[in-house]
Amino acid sequence: MKLPLRTIWVLGICVFLIACLETPDSPEVSSTTPEILICISQTDSSCTSPLQASPTEPFTLQANVFPSSAKSELSFKWISAKSETLKTGTPFKTDTSRVPDSLIVTDDNKNRLSFALDFIFDTAPVLSSKTVPANGDTLFGDSTTAFFFEYSATDADKGDSLVYTLVLDSTEYFAGSMTTLYQSGLAEGEHAFRVIVQDVYGLKDSTDWIEFTVQEEK
Repeated sequence: MKLPLRTIWVLGICVFLIACLETPDSPEVSSTTPEILICISQTDSSCTSPLQASPTEPFTLQANVFPSSAKSELSFKWISAKSETLKTGTPFKTDTSRVPDSLIVTDDNKNRLSFALDFIFDTAPVLSSKTVPANGDTLFGDSTTAFFFEYSATDADKGDSLVYTLVLDSTEYFAGSMTTLYQSGLAEGEHAFRVIVQDVYGLKDSTDWIEFTVQEEK
C-alpha cells in the first residue's frame, strides 16, 4: 500500500525522535555545577594561580570550591605522572620530590573531572650589592659628562634570561640585558639610583637606593 507523502513525513520524524532518545546524552554543565579553582601557596604567601613557586621550599596546593557548600559532596585525588595517588583530600602539602600531574575530582554520583596541573618552579634573581657608582661616591663632571654605571645579578635557574631597569632619581631607563651603561644629563649635586632585575617569569629583585654626588671639576 502506498502511504500518503504527509504520513511518510510524520513517520520519519517519529523514527528520528526515537533514535535520538536511544542515544546517550552528552554531559551537560548546569548552572549549579560547582567551580573548582586550584591555587598554590608557599611560606606565608597567599594562594595564587598560576601554579608558580620556588623549587627550594615546600608548597601547598589547594582546591577551592565555589560555592563552598558543594565541597562536602566532592572527593579529591592528587595523581602523579605515573598514575599513582599521592594524596587524597585538600589541601596537599608537598615539595618538588612529589609533584602531582593532575587532580581528579569525583562527586557522590561517581561523576569525575580531571584537571591537568602545569607548574612553574622558578627562583627569583638576586642583585649584587656591588655597583658602580657605590653608595657615597663623588663623580666629577657636569651635565655633559657620560657617567659609567655597572651592576650584576645571579639566578639559580639555568638558562633564565634577565632584564634590568635603572631608576635614576625619578626616571626609569630600561636597560634590557645590559649590565653596564653610560648616562649623561646629571646636574651638579646629590643624586640616587637603584637597579631592578626581572626574570622571564616576572620574579624581581632590586637594590636599595644608592646615593652619589656629582661635582664639577675645578
